[in-house]
Amino acid sequence: MRLQRMSLMVRVLALCVASASISALADPRQGQQAPATPAAGSSVVACRILEVHVNKDPGVVLVIFHQRDKKDQPRFAALLKQSTGGAIQIRPTGAQWQSAQVVRLKSCFGRGLLILPAGTTTLKERADLLVKFPAPSNSP
Repeated sequence: MRLQRMSLMVRVLALCVASASISALADPRQGQQAPATPAAGSSVVACRILEVHVNKDPGVVLVIFHQRDKKDQPRFAALLKQSTGGAIQIRPTGAQWQSAQVVRLKSCFGRGLLILPAGTTTLKERADLLVKFPAPSNSP
């Protein structure tokens, strides 16, 4: 199990190095307030951080997370699948909205991985955060 996690981390770090968009993540909407409780039909999901890994070279923060409330699981799964590899917005408790990349972890049912530039925020395991996914696309 530990070897699988290390292998996953190596693959994720390779993804981060290859992704030039990490440094381009910037949220023009920083400072906007998040809803206290996301509406059922919205693209905002209350989530919980499971693990946080900080790497100095390349400078990235990797966060494994899932939905906070069991009732949000189907909506979270659909939004995560639709958004994997793309940009989303996160809002840790007591902080402002900021950009991150999200990846759906296929080998870890119901889990997502946030990729952030190092030093952008302080995230702690077991902390809550709001995740704002892009609006669902209605294309066929």
